[in-house]
Amino acid sequence: MDALLLADERAAPCLLEELRCRPHLVASAVRQPNGSWWARIATLLRSNQREPCLAGAALLGASVLHADHSTFSQHRKTWTNMLLPLLQSSGAPEVRLAAAGTLLQLLASSAPWPLERRELASCVPRVLSTVLALITEDDGPALRLLLQLAREAPHALRQHHARLNEVLPALVMGPSPSASRAAAAMLGALPSCMSTGYPEVWLRTVQGLAGSLQELLVPLLGSVTTRRPLPYQLEGYALPASLDGSGASERPANSRGSELLSAVGGCVAALHYCCTPPVAPPSGAVAPLPVQMLCDLAFFILSEDGALPLPAPAADALPRGWLLVLLPELHRLALQLLLSLVRAAGRHALSQVRVRVRARVRVRVRVRVRVRVRVTLTRSLSLSLPLALTSVRRL
Repeated sequence: MDALLLADERAAPCLLEELRCRPHLVASAVRQPNGSWWARIATLLRSNQREPCLAGAALLGASVLHADHSTFSQHRKTWTNMLLPLLQSSGAPEVRLAAAGTLLQLLASSAPWPLERRELASCVPRVLSTVLALITEDDGPALRLLLQLAREAPHALRQHHARLNEVLPALVMGPSPSASRAAAAMLGALPSCMSTGYPEVWLRTVQGLAGSLQELLVPLLGSVTTRRPLPYQLEGYALPASLDGSGASERPANSRGSELLSAVGGCVAALHYCCTPPVAPPSGAVAPLPVQMLCDLAFFILSEDGALPLPAPAADALPRGWLLVLLPELHRLALQLLLSLVRAAGRHALSQVRVRVRARVRVRVRVRVRVRVRVTLTRSLSLSLPLALTSVRRL
């Protein structure tokens, strides 16, 4: 470990890989009495080079997991003073995200200590502004940090709900699989950040995703059916410009079909995270589950097997040949939607059953207590009345 501490800054990535393979070395380094480990991390964070800064942020995030209260309170201010300058817009995006992630790790590690957590909570606005500025520029890391921020400080996202409600759906239906998955998780967690109005916000999110899914299925299945997925029209989120049907004839059918299928998969993933939110909703808040609507969407997809093509499909419809290639994956997404719905319905019903069972148990306990009281009263009266009557007669 001493050799690793004395290594050159250019060897920081190798040091990081070595410690990832042997995490017990971090725990032993944190316990060193002379503080050389923290001094080495400070040297890396103060470097003007990209790799040492990334390694220093990663080492600090891994080391605070093994720090006790005394060490944490002693170095907290020094850590924040080194990490906050790395959030500036002039820095590299990777360094800014690494510093933001380490600050969130410090916030999570300070949960047992209210004073330190209160001091670190003052850094949340700067972390949030950095993450929001980078959510459309990377391939998912900023969105994962945003989800971590929703777990640690959900109140900080409430004033940004309108903006996130516009940016996240476009990423959900975008071409990048990792960004789409991360955006879907964040969109499912966003209603849980609202202290009031959670059921209404959650239901609007689900309806918006169902409306977008309904619009995507029209060109995707337009060569085999003219039916609408739902008997009514829902106002969905705006589709990406690349999925606009106006330029369908100018684009290759295979690329357009892949983009449509990717957008459908993003909507299904977001509906899954709405049914299974990664962030717990406010205590006592229960949202109405639109079982019929989601079942109709899933069964509509499963009912189409592509056997009978239309004689004159719409101009923006995907050719039947490419639809047959994508149909198994589309059916898999419909089954995934049904599975998410069944799990959500089970949890929703179980919560209602628990409430009713508790109410019945309380009623039964109260009835039994009253019966026992009445029995004891009648017994005492039956014993005391004859004595009272005999005393009256004697008088």
